[in-house]
Amino acid sequence: MQSKIKNDVKNIMEGKGGNPILSSLLLILSWFYSLGHRCRLSLYKIGVLKTRSLPVPVISIGNITAGGTGKTPAVIMIAELLKGMGKKVAVLSRGYKGKAEGEINVVSDGNNVFMNPLQSGDEPYMMAARLKGIPVITGSDRYRTGMHAIEKFGAEVILMDDSYQHVQLNRKLNILLLDSNSPFGNSYLLPRGTLREPPSYINRADIIILTKSSQQSAVSSQPYLILKNIPICKSQYVTEGFIEINSNRTISLAEVKGKKGLAFCGIASPDSFKNSVKEAGIDIKGFVSFEDHYQFTRKDIESLINKARETGSEILITTEKDAVRLKEFEPISFPIWILKIRMEISEGKEILLSKIREVL
Repeated sequence: MQSKIKNDVKNIMEGKGGNPILSSLLLILSWFYSLGHRCRLSLYKIGVLKTRSLPVPVISIGNITAGGTGKTPAVIMIAELLKGMGKKVAVLSRGYKGKAEGEINVVSDGNNVFMNPLQSGDEPYMMAARLKGIPVITGSDRYRTGMHAIEKFGAEVILMDDSYQHVQLNRKLNILLLDSNSPFGNSYLLPRGTLREPPSYINRADIIILTKSSQQSAVSSQPYLILKNIPICKSQYVTEGFIEINSNRTISLAEVKGKKGLAFCGIASPDSFKNSVKEAGIDIKGFVSFEDHYQFTRKDIESLINKARETGSEILITTEKDAVRLKEFEPISFPIWILKIRMEISEGKEILLSKIREVL
């Protein structure tokens, strides 16, 4: 029963229909959510709740829908751009679903990763593993974690992950990510839809990056964005290759053509992952999708291996984000390849760079 309700809610939020009574209930709850969100922003606007400022430039990356827009690849991309400009940068994350209870949790000092994925959360761990020379810190109070990054690591610029709604801390540049294929979800606020705030609130953004623009671009028919007169860039995912989970061996794209594989993931946008695997040349014999941030069990791994064998698959394929949640099960008695991607700006890169230079 609980599983059916959960599936109905998911379908309703994604605009795929569902129980009309449950849909109406979720709509009522979304009205209360909207009221609370508007009141909160108003209290910050009139100064009842205070916004604090760090002594170095702060760049925020976030979205207005719940998950699936590519925040983690975007943070990695911007962090590396800043490092390439000669700046000491630190990444701040709230550490969603991480079990570390400290007010300031140093996931990485830029050289060493001090936490496992369960402690830090899968996304901060993934950023810490990918970003060399760039500290990653989690904590709910971004002012405190930001000051720690400045005092302990000499950070000259702070990059805030998933922070479009985090108005407690001032930022010099507000970067908003929108999924090209579904920029505003089903146009309803949580929990009736996936919007964290109304589409009109994109006016807080200094620049918009449309993600997954190499796929169908529904946003090109959204005159609403043009009317807001906010600079727009487009980005796409580029597949770099694969990594074998047990041996950590890098596998080139030339080696994967025609390989039979069963793909699985626990992310908010599984179709994007599936498309990337197809584009790499893998013959997908099956696809299994779990809920976002799903914590895998040994039983799940065994079930996936059995399905792979039943479908004649030679390999299991998953995302970098999911792979960090498999570390406790290594070594795994079946080949698992991790799809390694990066985000790159396909249109408007100079616009983004000029915006970044302005704040530096």
